[in-house]
Amino acid sequence: MKQERQDIISQLVDGVEVNAWMSQGEQAITHAIWKQLHANQTLKIEELANLAETSPATINRYAKKFGFSGFLPLKRELLDSWKANQKKEIRMSRAAYRRFQKDHQQILAYNFDLVRHGLNDTENLIDIETLEQTVRLFGIAQTIHFIGVDYSHLVAKDAQQKFMRLGKMCTAHRDLQVYVERTIFDDRDVVVIFSFSGQTRVGKRVAQKARKQGVQVVLITANISGVLAQNATQIIQISGEENIFTESSTSGRIILHTVMDSMYLLYGTLNNKNLVITE
Repeated sequence: MKQERQDIISQLVDGVEVNAWMSQGEQAITHAIWKQLHANQTLKIEELANLAETSPATINRYAKKFGFSGFLPLKRELLDSWKANQKKEIRMSRAAYRRFQKDHQQILAYNFDLVRHGLNDTENLIDIETLEQTVRLFGIAQTIHFIGVDYSHLVAKDAQQKFMRLGKMCTAHRDLQVYVERTIFDDRDVVVIFSFSGQTRVGKRVAQKARKQGVQVVLITANISGVLAQNATQIIQISGEENIFTESSTSGRIILHTVMDSMYLLYGTLNNKNLVITE
């Protein structure tokens, strides 16, 4: 199973999107790095400072925020990450490459078959009573904390927006490192972790902290024997296989999304006092 990852590239993306911990000046540095480093791998700190309209000292402080001693180690790590990702992000055998090159429709067929089979297997696997219990737990929760790393965060953010439209207070923090350090749970809260692999390290820390504070932890995963399952009070098992030609989550994310959407509709049916029933 694919591991959700939080490399330096993901951290920079998070910083641009989450204004709570990255200032406007730091975002300007990030944008300058993004625009220039690909084209100019010998980019010097003075050049970057000029582009970001700041000082070299500020850029070194920026690098230290990510755990580096200065700009040069940060630059090396970024370049290494980009190169590594480009080499492994899309990988396939020569036979598969020839098949896809010969008929692009095969790419469509492969991806749709993965999703179709995963959704069918998950529908047959899920126990509706477990889903109902989880949704009722949502109903009495003070706050629902939706947790997901990288691609699973897209599911968490979508869940937050949908459930808040039904009047339920929710969070979907992207910077889970800060979240783990600062969040104090109420014992009436519920933590929901989306993880196809069931092995997310930062998700494990969230689950452990929640359990210590007496909070219910719901895990939605394809791996019921992973490290996250050991810290969950309730597990919703899904099924399916990830795309073998990419490091990124494709079918797994869609399956997680579909399960979440089913819970959302079930919650709205059971708990929405303003439910509109039409003829």
